[in-house]
Amino acid sequence: MSNQSPSYFSKLILTVLVSLFLKVGHAQNYNFSLYGLKEGLAQSQIMAMYQDHNHLLWLGTYGGVSHFNGTDFTSYSKANGLASNTIHSITEDGKNRIILGTEAGISIITAGKIENLNFKEPVGQLVCDKNKTVWGLSRYGLFKLVNNQVVFGRQTFAKEATALSLDLKGNAYISVYGEGIYALKNDTWVLTYPFPANAKNIYGRKILFDNKTPNKFYVLTPQGLYVNEKNTFKPYTLVLAKDNLFSSIEQDNIGNLWIGAQRGAYLVRQDSTVIYLNNENGLSQKRINKIFKDVENNIWLSSDGEGLFKYEGDGFVHFDKFKGVNYSSVISGIVADKNDNLWIGTFSNGLINYNSKNNTAWYLNRPEFKNKTVFYLYKDADKNVWAAIQGNGIWKYDGTELKQAILPKPYDYNIVLIDKQKTLWYTTPFNCFYVKNGVEYRISGFKGYANSLRQLNDNTMLLGTTKGVYLIKDFIFDENNRIKELDGVNVLSINAYRDEILFGTLGDGIISWNPKTNSRQKYTTLNGLSSNDIYSLTFDGNGNLWTGTGRGINKLGYNNAAHKFEIINDRNPIVIECNQNAILNYNGRILVGTIAGVVAAKPNLIADPAVKPYVYIRRLTVHYDQAKNADSIIRIATAISKPISLDADQNQLTISFKGVFLTSPQNVVYEYRLKGVEEDFSRQIKMEEVEYPFLEPGNYTFEVRAVVNGKKSNTAQLNFIIATPFYATWWFKILVILGIILLIYLGQHYILKARIKRKREIEAIKLNEQTKIRKQTAEDFHDDIGNKLTRINVLSEILDKKITETQTDEKELVKMIRDNAQTLYSGTKDILWALDPKSDNLFEILNYIKSFGIDLFQGTGVNFKMEGLVAEYQQTHLSMEVNRNLTLIFKEVLTNALKYAEAKSVIIKISVTDKKTIDILVTDDGKGFSTEKITQGRGLNNIKTRANRIDSTAQIQSEPEKGTNITISTNIFVTF
Repeated sequence: MSNQSPSYFSKLILTVLVSLFLKVGHAQNYNFSLYGLKEGLAQSQIMAMYQDHNHLLWLGTYGGVSHFNGTDFTSYSKANGLASNTIHSITEDGKNRIILGTEAGISIITAGKIENLNFKEPVGQLVCDKNKTVWGLSRYGLFKLVNNQVVFGRQTFAKEATALSLDLKGNAYISVYGEGIYALKNDTWVLTYPFPANAKNIYGRKILFDNKTPNKFYVLTPQGLYVNEKNTFKPYTLVLAKDNLFSSIEQDNIGNLWIGAQRGAYLVRQDSTVIYLNNENGLSQKRINKIFKDVENNIWLSSDGEGLFKYEGDGFVHFDKFKGVNYSSVISGIVADKNDNLWIGTFSNGLINYNSKNNTAWYLNRPEFKNKTVFYLYKDADKNVWAAIQGNGIWKYDGTELKQAILPKPYDYNIVLIDKQKTLWYTTPFNCFYVKNGVEYRISGFKGYANSLRQLNDNTMLLGTTKGVYLIKDFIFDENNRIKELDGVNVLSINAYRDEILFGTLGDGIISWNPKTNSRQKYTTLNGLSSNDIYSLTFDGNGNLWTGTGRGINKLGYNNAAHKFEIINDRNPIVIECNQNAILNYNGRILVGTIAGVVAAKPNLIADPAVKPYVYIRRLTVHYDQAKNADSIIRIATAISKPISLDADQNQLTISFKGVFLTSPQNVVYEYRLKGVEEDFSRQIKMEEVEYPFLEPGNYTFEVRAVVNGKKSNTAQLNFIIATPFYATWWFKILVILGIILLIYLGQHYILKARIKRKREIEAIKLNEQTKIRKQTAEDFHDDIGNKLTRINVLSEILDKKITETQTDEKELVKMIRDNAQTLYSGTKDILWALDPKSDNLFEILNYIKSFGIDLFQGTGVNFKMEGLVAEYQQTHLSMEVNRNLTLIFKEVLTNALKYAEAKSVIIKISVTDKKTIDILVTDDGKGFSTEKITQGRGLNNIKTRANRIDSTAQIQSEPEKGTNITISTNIFVTF
């Protein structure tokens, strides 16, 4: 049991008199699904129904027309362009156009577009015969549509035509008041079945041709029903209310007649028994305007004000009341005792007993059970009933006496079992117990919460928990002794089939495990299950597996050839949440405990093999990258005879499709492929559209099919062609190659000239700088350092002359003084550029770095350039410290790139951030290195250290074979 919503749509389930539990029936039960305004129906008074070529169900109302695909309604009204909101009749012509007969003429819907014909009179009935001719009735009589024109022909009958119908082959017939039934033969209406003299005033509402007996048909009138069989026309004898006027008629696939009336409806079985259906047994008490049988043999009934009802059959019946007593409790267990009486456990309402002999049911009125939760019910091999009761331990019923067998513990018991060796087992959430020789033993230490218990063989028990399945062997528990294939799986129930152990899980569907081969299979909603939450498992007399799930009940049969279970498509309309370990095969029915009573299923229902889903392609959507172009939608109205042509830039596509299976739409899944891209069909999916981005030019065929419980639909196809873009044509490729060759030549020529020019400029700059440096150095030495160094030299020479030749040590010291002075003089040249006042702005520094880079990579084959250097940087003045450190950082970076990167290109990019500071990025396309593995050497550390000195950061990014990026984020502000 979970908290998920129990139903797709509103369900009206017939109140049951519990005949499903009896060997002798009490009363027949019926299930109906109701679809109304909250599900999307345009209006609740439905007067016309029709099913089109895509199996969509069209519904004409007083509020327009809706079509229904099993899950969604799409509606059109006068606001969308219909001639009127009052829709009397619907048909489809040979072009797959929907033709509507309205209060104000005829409207035509084609692929969502509406067209109104120039005929403003009310149209009551429409049919399209086997020759694809549309016939209709208006107050002016019979007409047909010819080239969208209403054409009234010369009629062979003089009185009023009251009903227009088709036989099973598509031949058209008309019921004429006071005359009889006319048939269309060679475009002429011929009186084929005259009314007898005593029934001349028959006012036929509908002509219905029998689907079992050839040449047999019915004529429904407001007051009764007539039948024509073996050319004999006579009243059909029915036990019906005389004051309940008839309004509609239909026949189901087994031959039963359904008759709509002023109040409710009648089901006339083949044995002529009549069941009256109204709001007391699941249907509406209001007028049933129309009854319709779809291609899946579903019967639909439209009420005058309550919406649309679908008959769901009597294969699954909900039991929640019996003789006025409400038994709609949460059911926690169901077992049958030695006397074939039922014991039903509930949450908070104790035990329910059902006596099969005298047909009575009651809540067990003992203080130990009253208003208590029954956590578990179990029947052993001797047919004794065991019950785990909230706060009252475990009780045993041996067929005559109910008494307490196990005293309560601090935690309630949630499982009871007796193995083949007659050992009693029971569990609490966190412990497992067994009784041997009258002594209780405890097993603990497993992870999770104990959910289920089953004997695997003579000496091994399976313990299912919220964390997986553990094995208890010879009464010894080992935490590591578990089924690893089910680790972490929440196991709710366990059963066995042949060599396989079946596990019902919470969220993982059914998992089948073979102990011999240690193999497993998984069954989920993609295989047709109603839900992946499996609360209970049992088998019927035919070996079919029944499951109570979080969204209803499923029946599975074993496919011996495929060695796996497959869903059997029995009709199951009841979308309800089942409960754990509450399922029983009882007297020919499968009883399943749910959160609101018991549901009984007929095991032997036979699904119609001809009933399959239908799939069609709804639209093709073309997506564009450019914002100025909105997506283009191509609606697929019907089969397209030639492929859809798309331009080269229309290669981002979404294809939408819809599978229609009105019997159980929630079970529809899809398989698809795009021939030209995919060879095999995809795995089954629930989504109803597939996206293909950036398809190559070519011819494509998209195929999709719907699958329900293993039954595959038709295969819908969409052919389209994506044109080859001009740039992919052979002539364009030749032009591109010639253009590239020309560009390469011009580029090389330009680069060569630029290099020569730049080389000359650099030489001129160097010469000019050398001149300035020499001049400034001379001035500096003359004014300060030079004079002092000269004085040192002069004094050292004087001292040298005063020292005799024999004083060799003193002469050596004097020589060293002169040498050091000369070295100091030479060393000052390295910082002369930094001392120059002209180099104290950002532009000069960056230009210096750029020049350094150009010089560094000149003749090396490495392409170096700097981007983002602008003259406005001259306005940003810097200190000498920033000047020198910034220069040395990039000398180090560029030198490393030349030595180690093996790059073909080195680029310096200068950019201004949002904060008006400067970022300088050096990037190369060299071999790179792993920043995680490499030990940073002195060079990289020097870069980061110098960056820190000028209040900047250095970020280094590199990967093997992907080059290196070094970003210096400075704190230098620009003012322009």
